[in-house]
Amino acid sequence: MVNYSVTFAAVTLRIWLGMFMFVFGPALYDVYYAYTAWLSWVPNILIMLVYLQRKKSFSY
Repeated sequence: MVNYSVTFAAVTLRIWLGMFMFVFGPALYDVYYAYTAWLSWVPNILIMLVYLQRKKSFSY
């Protein structure tokens, strides 16, 4: 499951880049590319870890 979240980071990167390009414009591209690279996979992994933790603690 964590592999899916890391693989989906490529999609999330494009979404963040598009939003940052829209808000800040192309002038600061190399500055916010580093931020969007982190924003693309760290939240995905955290969300997946929370999901797995809740799934494990839930009893059927």
